[in-house]
Amino acid sequence: MDNMPRMIRWTAPLGAAAIIAVGAIALSPSAQADPALPPRTAEELVADVLTADNGAYAGTVSTTSELGLPDLSGLGGGGGVAQSLLSGTQTARVWADGDKQRLALPDGTNETVAIRNGDTGWLWSSAEQKATKIDTSSRDVALRKPTQTPAELARTVLTEVNKTSKVTTSTTSTVANRAAYDLIVTPTQSGTKIDRVVIAVDGETRMPLQVQVYGVGSAEPSIQVGFTDISFTRPDATLFEFTAPPGATVENAPAHKGDTDKGDPRKDKGDPRKDAKGTDGAPDITGEGWVTVAVTDLPKPDDATGAEGGQRAQLDSLLGQLPEVRGSWGSGRLFEGPLFSAVITADGRVAVGAVTPDVLYAALS
Repeated sequence: MDNMPRMIRWTAPLGAAAIIAVGAIALSPSAQADPALPPRTAEELVADVLTADNGAYAGTVSTTSELGLPDLSGLGGGGGVAQSLLSGTQTARVWADGDKQRLALPDGTNETVAIRNGDTGWLWSSAEQKATKIDTSSRDVALRKPTQTPAELARTVLTEVNKTSKVTTSTTSTVANRAAYDLIVTPTQSGTKIDRVVIAVDGETRMPLQVQVYGVGSAEPSIQVGFTDISFTRPDATLFEFTAPPGATVENAPAHKGDTDKGDPRKDKGDPRKDAKGTDGAPDITGEGWVTVAVTDLPKPDDATGAEGGQRAQLDSLLGQLPEVRGSWGSGRLFEGPLFSAVITADGRVAVGAVTPDVLYAALS
């Protein structure tokens, strides 16, 4: 990861709003219609999702994203990575058993694998023949949870935006050949580009199987992530063990700042969302719920030299194709997709959110 081109930092803001919008929500289009299930209220289903013990399972998760992004493939390695993560369809195999998880991402003849087994994690790249050992007892959630399942994403939606949403249920569906309740989360705030989030909740286990995110005026989901097949049989314990093959490079992941309570700058600052620009380039967060906006600084042009300088020039050319906008906050370029908007200002800031452009302008002012 540490040799990833800095281009990722320049293209990532165009996709970051998907995470800001619904906590990184996505899912799979494997639904059929209307199986018979006992009546269940929306309030009961929310409680089910937040308290269900999903136990052990294995399955295939498909993620589809159609965010309307411009073509980033010409921006070198970083642009290609960003494009693949933020558009099209990706498929992963997942296994889970309590505090043990395994995620496998195939890429042709190669594979990337993330494993968590208690307090120990591994990232393995067959293409690079490189294994990275991770202390998963750290406070860094991304490292502690290598898998992002529909269940985790659904819980994020229901806890983060509960006070700014209306939650209803009226239909059932079939996902991964299992009968499911449809839980519909509708924003009650104005200014968001999210119309609704539909969560398919397994009729037997109450585990979320699928999450779909619809933009205002869109008939099809712009983000979907969920199971195309799932089994609740306990996976073999050896799946959560890892031994690097002979000749592979093995290294330890560097400790993250804030991994322990002692000396953690976030502990004494209170809610980091309310801080001005935080440590380590953390974004300035304004708003709440569905109208949250993140404002951060882009890398300065003089930070990029050589190949990275060329990539920055390509990015500048791409941004030049976006419409120019102006306001009391200054001037910049506007990207507006089905789920989020982004403004890249002339003075080197970027504001992103699952919101209309006017909300971004207010955040920049």
